[in-house]
Amino acid sequence: PAAAPVVLPAPPLPPTVAPAPPAAPAVADEGQPASGVVVKETTVPIPSATPASAGARVGDAATERDTSGSLGAVGLYHVEAADVGPKDVLRLGLYGQYFNSNYVGIPFPVKNTSDERGTGILNLAFAPLDWLGFYAGTQISTTVSEGAGATSPGFQSEVGDFWIGATGAWHVVSGLSLGLDVRGYGYGAVGSSGAGAGAFQPTGLLTYDFVKSLHFPVRLHLDAGFFFGNLGNLTTTNTSGQPIQLRAAEQFAYGYTPFDEFRGAVGIEVPLPYVTPFLEYELVAPFTGSTPLVGPDQAPVSYASALPSDFDVGVRVTALRDVSFLAAFDVSMQSQVALGVPILPIWEFFLGVSYNWDPISVGEIRTTETTKTIEHKVAVPEKPGRVDGTVVDAATGRPIANAIVTIVGTELPPVATTPMEGHFRTYGLPEGPIDVQASKDGYDAATAHAVVVKGQIAQVTLTLKPRIQKVPLRVTVHTARGKPLAARVTVEGPKGFRATVDVPASGDGEATLPGPGAYALRASAHGFLGKAARLDVAAGGSPEEDFTLSPAPRRTVLIITKDKIRLKKQIHFATNKATILHDSDSILAEVVDAIINHHVEKLRIEGHTDNVGSKEHNLALSQERADAVMRYLERAGIPADKLEAVGYGDARPVAPNLTNRGRALNRRVEFDIL
Repeated sequence: PAAAPVVLPAPPLPPTVAPAPPAAPAVADEGQPASGVVVKETTVPIPSATPASAGARVGDAATERDTSGSLGAVGLYHVEAADVGPKDVLRLGLYGQYFNSNYVGIPFPVKNTSDERGTGILNLAFAPLDWLGFYAGTQISTTVSEGAGATSPGFQSEVGDFWIGATGAWHVVSGLSLGLDVRGYGYGAVGSSGAGAGAFQPTGLLTYDFVKSLHFPVRLHLDAGFFFGNLGNLTTTNTSGQPIQLRAAEQFAYGYTPFDEFRGAVGIEVPLPYVTPFLEYELVAPFTGSTPLVGPDQAPVSYASALPSDFDVGVRVTALRDVSFLAAFDVSMQSQVALGVPILPIWEFFLGVSYNWDPISVGEIRTTETTKTIEHKVAVPEKPGRVDGTVVDAATGRPIANAIVTIVGTELPPVATTPMEGHFRTYGLPEGPIDVQASKDGYDAATAHAVVVKGQIAQVTLTLKPRIQKVPLRVTVHTARGKPLAARVTVEGPKGFRATVDVPASGDGEATLPGPGAYALRASAHGFLGKAARLDVAAGGSPEEDFTLSPAPRRTVLIITKDKIRLKKQIHFATNKATILHDSDSILAEVVDAIINHHVEKLRIEGHTDNVGSKEHNLALSQERADAVMRYLERAGIPADKLEAVGYGDARPVAPNLTNRGRALNRRVEFDIL
């Protein structure tokens, strides 16, 4: 019998120089020995967590580079991404900023004054988990102010400012990621050593990556958060040691602001081979409250004109492995300077370099090739072509490990993708067009077309769609004495799934569910009260649900109208408590039946009390009783999204609270059909 096919691991990535294969049996002239031996040593670097983008194709994931921004978190220069970067990779960033108002000839930040500022930033980041990263940084800046409104002294330095942050990011669907960044700042004091102020900034993050979802070279980023700090404590002192407020030029030098702020930013980048151009927009909205804004000359300033916002346009160079270079230019949209509001430079130029270092996968592979040379030369065959690629999950965009990759229409052995990156590389292939197919349990197979050229490596990406695993469901319906019943069972589930099972007189019925998830079941039979159930279905399971139906009462306690379920008898609770007494079980069983058989899509449960006791106590008690009824219906199988509960206390009486009978009528639960 034919042997089962053998799945081989993918050849090493990148390829190392293997020992030369034995030469074809070429025979030297009789009596002539080999003329010599040549030994070659080749060094091959271990694959990088952030490989070079040079040579990649537009739309390939290889063009993307997770690099620290100015503060250390993954992103552009100012805008953060909902990403923490590659796991176990240490990121180091060094950035510089420069501004000089003399270059544009505009007095800044006040009349008859010009400022020149330079800033250096150093940051460090590390991601110990796939979804969690930490970073920290510090900066030093110097500002030289000249003119009538200049600082005193004219040279100001900002030393000792630092920040520490953490980012969590989660992939929601293919291409879409959400994240949360939390950062704390420390600011050095003005004119003395020690701490001067601190701040805290939480930020929500959103990233949509068209490269992962559509193989289109665009990534969008959106940041929104708040800045809470006490930078208003940054003051200087006079000759008597008394604190005085900073002037406009000094506020610009130190980033002074006494207000909390909303901070938002949006960025777009285009990952291309060699470079990634990007564009950013940032907005800062201080919470000034009723504080009037004035300029350096104490003249009133409108909030809109002083609102800090700016555009950045830049490019990141990613052609080299592990190292990225950045250049960007910033233009401020702030038209007026207001004291206390962050002052943005008219323009600013940024330069930076970042380095990604993987401390775990560091080193190189050394291989030795020995070649024996004989007198008769043997032709060396040409290097064959290969196919290199990645297999990813269509739903999440994540690499798929241990997928089987075959060359369609050939008897060549298949290879498996790597455990971490989902990469594969075929063995040598004949020149010409081929089809590459990837498969894995739980996924639909996918095929990609490639053209093999001698001595070259063709790049492909195969996207596998998760296979929907249908699940069989068995339902049983019978009386309390175990007698089978003919019934109708309705099943509702994820993504709008709805099915009806007509159970025969044998009491056994079957349905096919589209896959794992949460399902709501409702059973009804003529002459019996309907029942509901909730069912959590796991992949690969064979769920069963058993319904025991009770006979419908001869006289119902309900009156059902278009918008209400009215009770002829009230639901009873323990005195001054939200505990439902057991004599009300039959009433609630009829309510469940009404919800099922009248196809109620939304029900509001209202709690009411008499006027005995304080209004606050009655309002709380009515809400607790409405919640207790809602929980009872949920336990009976009614989906939670079909129910809501509200308490009105004694605000809506139906009878005067002057007699025991009137107060009893006011202590009630009502059901509104929405």
